[in-house]
Amino acid sequence: MLPEERRRRIAQQVAEEGAASVAELSRLFGVAEETIRRDLKALEAAGVLRRTHGGALRVAAPPGPYPPAAVPAGGSPAAAGTAVLAAPVAPFSERLGQNPELKAAIARAALEKVQDGDTIFLDSGSTVLELAKLLAVRRELVIVTHSLKVAAQLAEAPHLSVNVVGGTLRPQELALVGPEARRALERMRAAKAFMACAGFDPAHGATVSDVLEADVKRAMVESAAEAILLADHTKWGRPSLVAYAELDRFAAVVSDAALPGEARAELEARGVEVLLASEA
Repeated sequence: MLPEERRRRIAQQVAEEGAASVAELSRLFGVAEETIRRDLKALEAAGVLRRTHGGALRVAAPPGPYPPAAVPAGGSPAAAGTAVLAAPVAPFSERLGQNPELKAAIARAALEKVQDGDTIFLDSGSTVLELAKLLAVRRELVIVTHSLKVAAQLAEAPHLSVNVVGGTLRPQELALVGPEARRALERMRAAKAFMACAGFDPAHGATVSDVLEADVKRAMVESAAEAILLADHTKWGRPSLVAYAELDRFAAVVSDAALPGEARAELEARGVEVLLASEA
């Protein structure tokens, strides 16, 4: 196992269990305790966990502006599962009221990527919720989501097949996360995954503020033939705590006309289609 993959799994283990000992992690990953200590030191520097005597503890995102976090050595930020921290992400209820016209326009543009008969993943982002509101115009869709808000919206379209993966509830987001949700998604396959993010940039890819949320998003991206990122221009250059996918993993990014020119150039250089929504 590569060091970056081991560190990602260590971060996941501590996030899910709340704590882990060096001895336990050494047995689990089949490496020396000194190797685990180096991994924990790198992950602590990244802000992913807090080292203790003999192990590590899960940490919550701090309430104020975050300091820069180092990416664990040995891999890309998205592969390692960490990113440089930017401003904290607002609760879902607040995000719903942010840039509503942009989100609605992006959702309308993203709808063109949904065809009758598709099997699609929808994540828990507020812009993806706007897309869910439009899906009733399609037929024979099979939709998989971990968002209770998205599921409730789709309940108004009984001709669509809606599947909700189980897991642990994140109350502020009304989203289900954790190992059950991740494993369920890893067993599934979809034509497209429609994803949101807290921020995205070339160095870190698409990022979110929660480790468990990132795990679910990563599983969606990896289990879909195509991943499509829905992100307005304000998300560019504002990485959050955890990276879940590199930019070139997305087939397309749907944004708005205010997306900086350098962002579009960077995405297209990576082979990513860029769709700019009209607010009309």
